[in-house]
Amino acid sequence: WRHNVGGPMREIAEMCSGNASVGVMSGTSFVHVQTAGIPPGWPHVPDIGQTGPLLHSALGWSLLSMLGARDYDEKITEIQARHGQDYEDSRAVMEAAVARCRSEGFCVSYGDWRPDLVAAGAPLGQTKDGLWVAIACAVPRYRAVADYFEADLGPRLAEAAASIRLSGVFRL
Repeated sequence: WRHNVGGPMREIAEMCSGNASVGVMSGTSFVHVQTAGIPPGWPHVPDIGQTGPLLHSALGWSLLSMLGARDYDEKITEIQARHGQDYEDSRAVMEAAVARCRSEGFCVSYGDWRPDLVAAGAPLGQTKDGLWVAIACAVPRYRAVADYFEADLGPRLAEAAASIRLSGVFRL
């Protein structure tokens, strides 16, 4: 299934002149399973197998947004147990981003995971083998324009995710 997203990921990376990545949930983290883009001189280049926190990232928030109430509560309990006060300090931002993914189909992180990056994320859905999958794209913070992420890239990323779901590989 990850090969089905390669073409759209390259288009998204080109669209934002940055990187695009697809990730799955693993415990309280996400794991990159496919990446595209990789402009030279970047502060961060996602790579297959790289992990990051569900709590602090657009990709993580997009993954959390797909969970049903019971699974979401269980995952939040797990995150809270692992991250303690960091969870409490970050909870409002995370909850707002998860709610936005559910209502608008995308969220934006302004350096929440990596201070030098701005990223947008969107849920893709669940695979037949039960993996929750989301997509994200990122640019260096110095190149990020909030209006572009909020009014252009974010909505287009949500539309791209919806288009990818039409392949039948993912279901929400």
